[in-house]
Amino acid sequence: MATTYSSLLEYDQSVYFNASQYETNKASYNNTHAVNGLTNWTASSVDAVFQSVGLTPLQHYEKYGAFEDVNPSDLFDTSSYYGSKASQLTATTGTTWTSAQVESVFQQSGIDPITHYALYGASEDVFPTTKFATGKVTYTNADAIAASNDNRVDSLVTTTAWLFEQQTSWNWNDLASTQSNTLYYMFPTSAATVEGQGFSAANLSQFAGFNENQKTGAVEALTELSKITGITFVETTDANRANVYMFASDIGGDTSGLADAGTQKYKITVAVNSTYSTTADLRSGTGDHELIEHELGHALDMKHPFQGSVQLPTEQDNNNYTVMSYTTPSDTWYSVNSSIYGPYDIATLQYMYGTDGLGGNQGFVKVS
Repeated sequence: MATTYSSLLEYDQSVYFNASQYETNKASYNNTHAVNGLTNWTASSVDAVFQSVGLTPLQHYEKYGAFEDVNPSDLFDTSSYYGSKASQLTATTGTTWTSAQVESVFQQSGIDPITHYALYGASEDVFPTTKFATGKVTYTNADAIAASNDNRVDSLVTTTAWLFEQQTSWNWNDLASTQSNTLYYMFPTSAATVEGQGFSAANLSQFAGFNENQKTGAVEALTELSKITGITFVETTDANRANVYMFASDIGGDTSGLADAGTQKYKITVAVNSTYSTTADLRSGTGDHELIEHELGHALDMKHPFQGSVQLPTEQDNNNYTVMSYTTPSDTWYSVNSSIYGPYDIATLQYMYGTDGLGGNQGFVKVS
C-alpha cells in the first residue's frame, strides 16, 4: 500500500531527502574541507555526530547542510537549485541575481531548498537537478542506448525508447546538428495539414483545433519541460517545420489522449480525444493539465511505468511520482495539486536530455 502524506512538503521531504545519501555526501564535504582537522569522515561517523548533538539528518540539512551545498539525495542538487532560482528571479524581476545571493536569502529566511521547492519553487517552475543530468549517454543507434540501472528512470524509458520502436527509429537528440536546441510545435487548424505530414487519416476524424485555454495549457506544459531539460520550444505556423502537432480528434474509445509518430522522422502528434475537445481545459491548476503533460511526456520518449520489462513497484506507480501513471492516489501532490511533472519524470527527462537541451554535454548523444 502506498504511503500517504499530509502535505506537499512532507511528500517532497520523503522523495528528495535520503538520510543515507545525505550522510555520505556530508562525509565527503567534511573530508574535502578537513572539518575538525579530519579527512577520514564516513557516513557512520557523521551519523554519530548528528546523534550526539540531537539532530536528525533532515534537521541538519535544513539548518546547516543546505548552506554548505551538500546534496540531500541523488534527486536534488542543492547548488543547482540556487542557480535555477537565481535565473528565475533574474528573468522575472529584471535584476541580476546570483546563486550566492539566493543562498544567502534562503539562509537568512531559514528556508532550505527542499522546503522552498515544496512551498514556492514548484509553482514557479524552478525544478531540481538530479544526478541523471551529470553526463552524456552515447549511442550509435536506437537499440544501443544503455539503461540507467535505476528503476525510477528505467521504468519510464527503457533501453529501446518509445519513439525508437517506430519504423523510422529516431531520437530528438539527433536533431541537434540541424535545429540546434529547438523543437517547433504548432496548433494546426485542419486535418489535411496534419495528414500532409505523414500521419494516418484514421486518427484525424472529428478534427478540432485547440481552443485558447487548451493552447495555454499546452504552452505551460512545454514551459515546464523546457525548465527541466533546457530544450527550447518555439511555436510555428509552418507545418513543414513543425515537430509536434497538437489538436483534438476522435482517437477511439475512452482514450483521453494519444501521442503518435507518423512516417516521417522528427514529427509527432499529440491529440486530445475530441469527446473532450470542448470541455478539457488543460491549463495549469486544473485536473486536465495532467493529460497534456502525460501526452507530451510520451512525445519526449517517456512510457507508462506499468508496461515493459522494467516497471515501478505498485506503491510508486501513481501520480505522486510520475504523470505517466494511470493511478491517482488519495493524497495526490503531483501533478494535480502543483500541476508539474513528478520527481521520477524529472529524473527520466534529465537522463535523456540533461538540463542543457539537445546535443549538449548531458543526456543522450548520438555518435558515429
